Amino acid sequence: MSLIPTFNSKIIFITGKSYVIKGIVPASIGILLKANGYRVTVIKMDPCLNYNAANLDQSRYGEPYVFDDGEVASFNFGHFQRFLNQIFTTKHNLTNGKINEFVHNNERRGLYNGNKIGLSNYVSAIIEWIKDVCNQSVDEKNKLHNICIIELCGDIDNHEMIPFIEALKYFKGNKKNFMHINISKIVGKNSASLLTFVQKWRNKGWNADIIICRSNHEISETVKEEIAAHSSLQLQQVINIPEVKNINQIPVLLYQQNIYSLIANKLQLEYGPNLNTVMQEWSDIVRLAVNCKNVVKIALVGKYFKNQLMTNENQIFRDSYASVINALNDAGLHSNCKIETIFVWAEDLEAASPIKKQAAAMKLLEEAHGIVITAGFNVPGFEGMMQACKYGRESKKPLLSICYGMQCAIIEFAQNVCKIKGAWSTKLWDEQNDKCNNQLQPLKPEQKVIIKMFERFGEKGEMRLGRRTTTFITENSKVFNDYGRRDSIQERHRHGYEVNPEFVPRLIAAGLRFVGIGVDEGINCETENLPETSQKMLGIARNKEMIYLEKVNTLCQYSITTKTAVRMEIMELENHPYFVGLQFHPEFQSRPFSPSPPFLGLIRASLQYSKIL
Repeated sequence: MSLIPTFNSKIIFITGKSYVIKGIVPASIGILLKANGYRVTVIKMDPCLNYNAANLDQSRYGEPYVFDDGEVASFNFGHFQRFLNQIFTTKHNLTNGKINEFVHNNERRGLYNGNKIGLSNYVSAIIEWIKDVCNQSVDEKNKLHNICIIELCGDIDNHEMIPFIEALKYFKGNKKNFMHINISKIVGKNSASLLTFVQKWRNKGWNADIIICRSNHEISETVKEEIAAHSSLQLQQVINIPEVKNINQIPVLLYQQNIYSLIANKLQLEYGPNLNTVMQEWSDIVRLAVNCKNVVKIALVGKYFKNQLMTNENQIFRDSYASVINALNDAGLHSNCKIETIFVWAEDLEAASPIKKQAAAMKLLEEAHGIVITAGFNVPGFEGMMQACKYGRESKKPLLSICYGMQCAIIEFAQNVCKIKGAWSTKLWDEQNDKCNNQLQPLKPEQKVIIKMFERFGEKGEMRLGRRTTTFITENSKVFNDYGRRDSIQERHRHGYEVNPEFVPRLIAAGLRFVGIGVDEGINCETENLPETSQKMLGIARNKEMIYLEKVNTLCQYSITTKTAVRMEIMELENHPYFVGLQFHPEFQSRPFSPSPPFLGLIRASLQYSKIL
């Protein structure tokens, strides 16, 4: 096997434990590279045998991040996308599970000529995968990426790391095109754990060109000198990134410590004219966040705050809602206010919870100026989220509910306002019935407010995953205004259950208005070869001549008659400052310089509620 790669991209290989890297430093390095005029792509490697992050426990591994193409990956990609302002695909998220499938598909196609599959086949597949990502066109001019940042999380002694390490050795041979950065954390004032981690890599022949030390506080020059001496590096090759309240500060800290100069010297890169201008923009938004005087308190009601691996049971696992928290902060920045996030454990709001816990959780809701009801799955916490929705509805406190959270709000409204006794979700009923050994009384048709509505093939279809189009059916809408009065928008989805169209007219009559709808589409909003029934519904949705109620009733009746999915994507409550439900996930497209419109709408409404404006 040749040691010199047959392509021209340079590689920055970044290693570290997953709980240390989190994608933030690699994304920050990407900002500096792009500011100097380079085209950057990212590959995240995970040695796990899972295909992707779709079925990982959110309370252990963090938020599942959804791509445009429906891929579900680590929340690290949220940082990649926010900082680099780029769209990634399933090819950018590489696991052992994916490589296994890739190799076995090759075997079925006869590409191994009847030979047994071995480690070399896996290594070759990874090399091919990396080259394929680097050779993807950046734009319509078919320009390729100059630099690929590869993040590999894990311990080098882990057996599952071997195929990735061997594959990276192939690229390591071209020293002018390859650079290794090791990220580790100093615990307290003791650098022993960091030095041990670095030494493990050195023992396997991986001497880092730069070591980045994460720490709770800024480390001394003496500690830096110790690390540099241990790692055979110059002092300037040891960079410290202490904990910061605002992650937008990390690109600035790297810039101030001249990391680009180190990278440029190793990879023979040039200096672009825009570096100082771009970094001034990042410095400005960090300064703006520091100087904000107004404080808006947002209650984040969720299910996944408690991580079993944390020693302190009261510690909040923020990674489980990383994109939501970042989207709130982005919106706060553009509303000239600081966001104070109040974490409310959904199960504490449920009737089965001790009275003291219920009271404490309710007090947190009362202290907040606005509420976010988050996404999730399964029964635990659902009724607690319903209680939060009820409180937000009755108190007229601004509330944004997302995906599962929107379904909580709708069922609460159906039960308590429409007086639909036993209104529920067929998904949650199925789960409860399984736990009761099929002893539950079946849901009646008049109770099935949320039903299974998979894409393309009804009951046997697929979850609605990735970017899809929502068409507004009325201009009398807060969310329509939030999105700049566009006729349609595109956001990312991840669900298989939706509002039953048979209930929509009744909900609207009681004051819960559905203002945006969707129909089945292909991946990335492909509308070619749409069924005639879906085309017909889009025609109805776009009809400017029809009044709102006539349009909704026509859409729902047509859906029921033809058994074609009409999807209630956006709901708003009449006579409420801001009570919004979204079946999609707007948090995944928020950026520091371009906040998500619904989050911006929530924060502005919450500012008004707090009587600051």
